[in-house]
Amino acid sequence: MDPSTTSGLSESRLALSPPIPRRARIQPGSHPARFAAFIVAGLLGLATQLGMTALLYGRLHLPLGAATALAIQTAILVTFTVNSKVTWRDRAAGRPLRRSLITFELVSLVGLGLNLAVVLTAADVIGLHYLVATLCGAASASCWNYLANHLVTFRSPRPGGAGQIR
Repeated sequence: MDPSTTSGLSESRLALSPPIPRRARIQPGSHPARFAAFIVAGLLGLATQLGMTALLYGRLHLPLGAATALAIQTAILVTFTVNSKVTWRDRAAGRPLRRSLITFELVSLVGLGLNLAVVLTAADVIGLHYLVATLCGAASASCWNYLANHLVTFRSPRPGGAGQIR
């Protein structure tokens, strides 16, 4: 064994790999970075919805429908805030807040309908287990919500930017 190494590995095998070129890294504003931030915002929204439902229904004993509706609306506000401040921060600046929020709400409502349609179709028509159907519904709604918010709610401010993939 070489006395200069204690592990038996040569120094050349211990050398760090060269840094990843800047253009190969995930860039802020790229779809992978935006989608990752979008998923984190969605998880925060889910945690908010679950917490609010537990508080409003479980502790305050509001009717389940009312508690769920308020919890979902609170989650939408949380995800809108995170998405406008993090996911699409480069596009949200200078936009009228009210207009962006209304558009985000409408996109979320369509996503909710899509989610429900996929869950019911997958479970009742195709016969998938309800939890698998729920995952399919959530995935389809997430894709819809991301694309619609990217192309409409937080569209690129550049000329012709609505269809621009950036």
